[in-house]
Amino acid sequence: MGYFSLSLKCDRSVMEKKEIRSPSIWLNKVNLRVNKKFYEELEPLQLERIESPYRTDNTRGEDECRTLLMRHIDEHGCITRADFMRLAAISRDKAVEFLRKYLDEGIIRRYGAGKIVVYLKSDGIKKR
Repeated sequence: MGYFSLSLKCDRSVMEKKEIRSPSIWLNKVNLRVNKKFYEELEPLQLERIESPYRTDNTRGEDECRTLLMRHIDEHGCITRADFMRLAAISRDKAVEFLRKYLDEGIIRRYGAGKIVVYLKSDGIKKR
């Protein structure tokens, strides 16, 4: 396939070998040098572009998104924001907007914090 080569960087100019100290050198890049045979084997490969699940021009309505969300929560118990985005094929901003609205309406509740947040069906009790 090829080999890797490292590129190092020094924080100052060095004129003589004895001036080099390990604390002043760090890894700059890792390069993959691919051999000719690898390129030849890739030549018949057909590439195709897929659309990003995060960028969409889908104008799915709020009611349809709510239905998809509640159906998913009923089947699986919970959902994340990213899963809601993929499920409803909506943008991040739209997903956040809908989830906040559903939280305010008391339809769903939030569990967790930071990157570990899931949304559950509300039990009817508003928690502070």
